[in-house]
Amino acid sequence: KAKSTPPGEWIVCTPVGEPHYFIRRSYQDLLERRLPDRWTLDRASEAHPVMIEAWAPKIPNAVAFNSAALRALGLTAFTPDRVADVDLEKDEKGDLTGILRGPVTNYYTFDPYWGQILTKLPKPTAETAIAGTLAELGRYTAQGVTTIYEAHVMEPEHVALYRHLRNDGALAMRVMATFDVESASLYPFDALTSKQFDERLRQLGGQAMELDDDLFRLNGLTLSPGGPCFSGYFATYEPYLNPFGRKTRGVRLLSLEKEEAFVRYCAENGIRANICVG
Repeated sequence: KAKSTPPGEWIVCTPVGEPHYFIRRSYQDLLERRLPDRWTLDRASEAHPVMIEAWAPKIPNAVAFNSAALRALGLTAFTPDRVADVDLEKDEKGDLTGILRGPVTNYYTFDPYWGQILTKLPKPTAETAIAGTLAELGRYTAQGVTTIYEAHVMEPEHVALYRHLRNDGALAMRVMATFDVESASLYPFDALTSKQFDERLRQLGGQAMELDDDLFRLNGLTLSPGGPCFSGYFATYEPYLNPFGRKTRGVRLLSLEKEEAFVRYCAENGIRANICVG
């Protein structure tokens, strides 16, 4: 990958193991039982910032950066060993190893420190998003899967990507999708006002039904008021321990007023309503 990437551009690698919960296989199953440190990754490339991602919802998790990535993010030996719930591993000399642990996932994380790091990381380009989607669809069809349902964290640009693949003749399996009216999965999350929510609900509601095509269809709307219990974000009446041993009742990401408005709108307009919690 380093040979085909211009110097200075990020190389972001997928996690080690089996997503998304990494129960059967993870980086801990490597011979070294750990992710490669900055010096090991430097052997792959010193000319590019390199990162091995951590995928939600497994928390605590771990990421790995090479030296160029640490410099790009402004992380140095002077950075404290722990900021918020993020642990920055250091060697016996006090130098960063490039390993960060904690709520360091690519989404479903609201840690303020890790969130600031996330905002400095590169966003997927249209080119990489299309290539990644086609590669994943290819893996599905190779296993005999002929249909997928995309109903969570689906922004208009994600729906547009599938529409592009369909119009381009590149969609080789059936896809049914919905718009997520308001998703808090990605950082930073800034809740819509009631007026903004109502406007977006009606805007997306007008596009929520496309059932004529054999390969690509839209059917319904989604609302995601809660997060996974795995990360400590599932809202409950009784307290439970979050991944860091603190009592929590989880997080209500969207208000009850928004939930009611969503359900009423879908019922009144004959729209299939999806509620994603946990």
